[in-house]
Amino acid sequence: MNWKTTVALAVIVLFGSLYIFVVETQQETTSELEDKGKKVFSDEKSLSDHVQKIAIKRKDAEFRFERVGSSTDAPWKMTEPLKARADKSEVKAIASALEDIQIKNAVSGADKELKLGDYGLESPRAEVSFSSGSKEYQLFVGDSSPSDEDEIFVRRSGSDRVYLVPKSIYEKVNKSLTDYRDKKVVDVERDKVLSLKLDWRDKTDLLASKTASEWQLAQPVDDYANKTKLEGLIDKVRDLKIDKEDFYSENMDDPARFGLGLPQLAITLQGEVKAPESKEGKEEEKGKETPAAPAGRQEWTILLGSAVEGKSGKIYAKRTDEPTIFGVSDSILKDLEVGNVKDFRSTDFALFDDDDVNKVEIKLVSGPIIVEQVSKEKKGSDSKSGSSSDEKVWKLTQPMEREADKSAVDSFIDALDELKIENFVHEEPGEKELEACGLTTPSAAVTLTLKDDKGSLAYELGKVDESNIEQFYARRSGRKNVFLLRKKGFHRDVLTGLLLFRKKQVIEFSKSDVQKLVVAQGDRTVVVKKGKDEWTWQLTQPVTAPADNSNVDNILWGINSLEAVRFVAESPADLAPYGLDKPSVRVVVELEEAEKAEKKEDEDKDENKDDKGSKKKIPRTVTLLVGNKAADEDAYFARLEEGKDKDVVFIISQSKYDTLTKELHEREVVDITRSEVKQVTLQYPDVTVTCEKQEGKEEWKLSAPRQADAKKTEVEDILDELDPLKGEKLASYKATEASELAPYGLDKPEFSVKVGLKDGKDKTVHIGALVKEGTEEYYAVRAADKDAVYLVRKGVVATLRKSEKDLTKEASDAGQDQKKPEESGAGKEGASAGDQEKSGAKATETDKDDEEKEDEGDKDE
Repeated sequence: MNWKTTVALAVIVLFGSLYIFVVETQQETTSELEDKGKKVFSDEKSLSDHVQKIAIKRKDAEFRFERVGSSTDAPWKMTEPLKARADKSEVKAIASALEDIQIKNAVSGADKELKLGDYGLESPRAEVSFSSGSKEYQLFVGDSSPSDEDEIFVRRSGSDRVYLVPKSIYEKVNKSLTDYRDKKVVDVERDKVLSLKLDWRDKTDLLASKTASEWQLAQPVDDYANKTKLEGLIDKVRDLKIDKEDFYSENMDDPARFGLGLPQLAITLQGEVKAPESKEGKEEEKGKETPAAPAGRQEWTILLGSAVEGKSGKIYAKRTDEPTIFGVSDSILKDLEVGNVKDFRSTDFALFDDDDVNKVEIKLVSGPIIVEQVSKEKKGSDSKSGSSSDEKVWKLTQPMEREADKSAVDSFIDALDELKIENFVHEEPGEKELEACGLTTPSAAVTLTLKDDKGSLAYELGKVDESNIEQFYARRSGRKNVFLLRKKGFHRDVLTGLLLFRKKQVIEFSKSDVQKLVVAQGDRTVVVKKGKDEWTWQLTQPVTAPADNSNVDNILWGINSLEAVRFVAESPADLAPYGLDKPSVRVVVELEEAEKAEKKEDEDKDENKDDKGSKKKIPRTVTLLVGNKAADEDAYFARLEEGKDKDVVFIISQSKYDTLTKELHEREVVDITRSEVKQVTLQYPDVTVTCEKQEGKEEWKLSAPRQADAKKTEVEDILDELDPLKGEKLASYKATEASELAPYGLDKPEFSVKVGLKDGKDKTVHIGALVKEGTEEYYAVRAADKDAVYLVRKGVVATLRKSEKDLTKEASDAGQDQKKPEESGAGKEGASAGDQEKSGAKATETDKDDEEKEDEGDKDE
């Protein structure tokens, strides 16, 4: 390094040190250090929300911005250096930065002469002027701090103070023209868009507009629009962005150059916007509510032209209300193609809000049916209180007046609302097409009247599709389009007329009033009568025996408030098509009900009470007839033999039918109390195996055919199955003679299980032949003290069948008392198969019994 360079560096260091000394010393000695932490514009509250104008003057450029409207979310426009939309976020960021400028340090001219040149404020890098309300503000931005590049000197106009503040304010006001320009092609909220038009040069056009909350297509077809699909197109337009480098021209002097003379696509959006607030509105006295500005419509049209020269993936574009030509991604052309028109059509046939409907009219060949929503005073309400005590109910007004079933009306409205279009059949149908669809004379016409003067909606139903009975033709009244709809049972239900709005409950009684139940199915009739209390039942026909209380209760609970799945016909001339001329099931319930007093004061009259002061009991019979299974349904036709609904054919569910046909004879083969058992004997044709419980111990001993220690777990498995043993099915109500027992292999049982009790009594179960029913396998069993033959699952019998070897504890089993998997014969089958099946079978039986007990308990509750 030569001496000249050394001298030059020394001079630079000297002047720098002097500068830092002057500046920093002055800061540290100022009396305004208490300004630290305060804001430069601390006298202005919510500055960023109220700034209306901002001007930036730099040595290289000048910018002016104005807020369009007084709301905090109003857009901004640029007025200098050109007239254009401003980037709202960038301008709001300047306003927020001005509001948030925090003082790091301060210098005051009151202490010593202030030299603005020392801080770069004699000729500022930037001047920021802005107005808030009636006040005008100005901020000068100078040099960066010599000691911290992230801090900068600023001064307010009219102030003798210089502040050291974060440099971020300068970064906000030192951006380029394109930074401050709005890069969104159009700024509108999706739910404010009222219409969309796509006018293609050589493709399918689209025109859609919003009515209330729904969208309506006008092109390429007149129909309801698929809202999701259409709003997807709107979002693509709303998402159009201009990159900073893609502002090309402010003058379209040669449209052909940009391909905008005959654009590829013209996009037009109409949206709802608020009118600008008036100045008078801003000056209204505090506390007084300012009315919202009326909404108006604004239209934006965007032209998309040819490819940008020298740029891949970009096309020229222009808004018709602005001079600027800019570029956007050419992917928008693909995104906005209509393609398959069906994709943009709604598959909802009826578009309405269920809660808006207050009248339903159905016109059938037989005449009109009208239900209307009316007010009804609630029971127990006090009309004198002045409070609202009315509730809305549905009333049938034609062809007669009576209250309609609310759930039935609501269900119909829901079903109509849920109708889906399976196929778009005709757009401009002629007479032949309408006749083929059954719409020349519709089979039904449905009109909905809406609340609050929202008008009405009407629909016409045609024929059922020949290839699928769940589909039918329909159209909206006043429109040409014909659709093929699909909804199971809807067309069929509408044609039932008055039955559509009938109360679904067809049987009603109290279970506690039942005295007798008769179930006739085929050539078998079963009769049960109430026992000593309300919870026990006695079988009296075809045999006298205890009844299955759970199944009796299930039947009674199933029909004491029976509701029809749907009504089919009223007073049909022929019952044979429903199988009700010769019912497959007949259920008779005999009741004794307390006589109902017509008036409250009648309750105390003597003629309504017996000699003991109790209400008189009136006998009543309810008879339910069940016919054929309905085609293509898990349901059965049914009707009542007496009562007001006796002429109506209705449908009951498969589950109700299954309940009605349950076995009513008790299913308990045998029941034991394990603690009372002292002996278990398995009697096979060629051997008898006996185990005895040791007195005062939980151990078992084998006493026959030899003496040995017994396996406790194997013996207890047998007792588990017998505690209690229930039949899966009843095979015979009575089989006592050899000829009656032979079909079940019980004349010569395969083996028997005898349990000896401490009281000296025995309980014996005989195991007969294997019975196959479809894929299921059962064993026929019979208790020695009962006449009935039951079927129990194969796995249960496998658990009961034990050989001498199964039950004997070998030397290797000492202290373990575990079961062995090996097979043994007992002269016939091995036990290993039983070991394999019994665990699962036993669990199945136990679960099943537990479920039945829970059901019975629930119902009793």
